[in-house]
Amino acid sequence: MRQAWVSKKVAELLGAEETSLVKFIGSKLKAHASCEALVTELAPVLDDDNDKQAEKFVLKLQRLLILETKKAAL
Repeated sequence: MRQAWVSKKVAELLGAEETSLVKFIGSKLKAHASCEALVTELAPVLDDDNDKQAEKFVLKLQRLLILETKKAAL
């Protein structure tokens, strides 16, 4: 579910599917990268002028991860 969500959101933000970016994000999640580190690395790709898309994306991703973790604990 998480990879499908990431793939969909990346496509929405960039206007096209970007498999390498989805894999990059997946590798960062597996490595337990901090939110700050992920935002910093994604900002050059996702952010427009003054629009903080990387920050918004990572916040939504963290919410999804928390929800998945809570569901798994039930």
